Amino acid sequence: MRTQQRFAVRGLLASLSLVIGTGVAAAQVTYVDADTMNQPATTNTTFADGSAFTPPTTTGTVPADNQFWERTGYANDSDIIAASGGSDVVENLRTTMSGLTPSVDYEVFVYYWWADTYGNGEWDISAGLTEAGMVDYLYTDGSAIPDPTTHFTDPTVMVVEGNRDMYELSLGTTTASATGTIDVYIGDYAGNDDRTWYDGVGYKAAGPGGPGTPFCFGNTAAGNPCPCGNDNDGSDPLGAGCQHDDSVAGARLGASGVASVTADTLLFEGHRGPVSNSSMFFQANNNQDGAGLFLGDGIRCAGGGLIRLKVKLTDATGYADSSPMVVTTRSASFGHPITAGETLYYQWWFRDVNGSPCGTESSTSNGYMITWAP
Repeated sequence: MRTQQRFAVRGLLASLSLVIGTGVAAAQVTYVDADTMNQPATTNTTFADGSAFTPPTTTGTVPADNQFWERTGYANDSDIIAASGGSDVVENLRTTMSGLTPSVDYEVFVYYWWADTYGNGEWDISAGLTEAGMVDYLYTDGSAIPDPTTHFTDPTVMVVEGNRDMYELSLGTTTASATGTIDVYIGDYAGNDDRTWYDGVGYKAAGPGGPGTPFCFGNTAAGNPCPCGNDNDGSDPLGAGCQHDDSVAGARLGASGVASVTADTLLFEGHRGPVSNSSMFFQANNNQDGAGLFLGDGIRCAGGGLIRLKVKLTDATGYADSSPMVVTTRSASFGHPITAGETLYYQWWFRDVNGSPCGTESSTSNGYMITWAP
């Protein structure tokens, strides 16, 4: 039920051209340790329904199977929330981050540990921004943190302990509530035969600090009038596509990670799409930005040498990302090995079957340009 779903999407997409800009260095992540009722002064982690979570504690031996427990003396803040190898924990958890700016978009991360000398090495986790949208992840879906002193706002965050490494997994972007909170849902990888070590979550403001440059916005004032007067309302400072059935602000395509041909961790993120609709991230050779280049209810921003990167169903918030998929590997498999210094163009296409403004039942995000590093 929590595994990622794959959907076949048929559709054509086309092309685009843009103003070239330079990416800004990525913002640092604020780490938030997961604290249970065993730390009542800082409790931020409960069961998913909000009820109190006071797990049994131990310094070593697992007290019981098929439940989460708290192992002390390890990892950040000297505690880790763990499930033993072979466990199938039924209850999901919820960690709440607070003190954020209300109604602002944040990229959200989950942190877990891995050591390859135990079991099959798959210290996995289930996580999501909603309980219904939780996904089972292999540890390899995340990545180790190379330098915590530059990666985190707090340079003392522990990322290596003994033979173990802390891994980071991006859950995408969501909007802080009116009270400045974001919930992250955590579970055991049910059915997998190795342990889970969950340490905490993190966030950074979503913004132009990604690895590329957005362009081609669905707004007459930006030079891109939409097909049937369905311009977005201009409220997204980063730019977005045309208005669709579920968002007057339009859908936005962004990215995180590193766009490097030798160390590719690039993740595309689609925000504010129609909820529970099929979508597709695609790559193209050319920038086709320009008034009157339409695709469904949206604008064609990228075209030429089209490669379908990832097909994904949007969740209950209209979000989808390109995980798990390595862009350079996918591109090479279609006969286009990406080279250092090459500029490529990306866009997000999606179905909009519940009342699209122009009646075509599909639309697009803004475009996104990336110049690949060595």
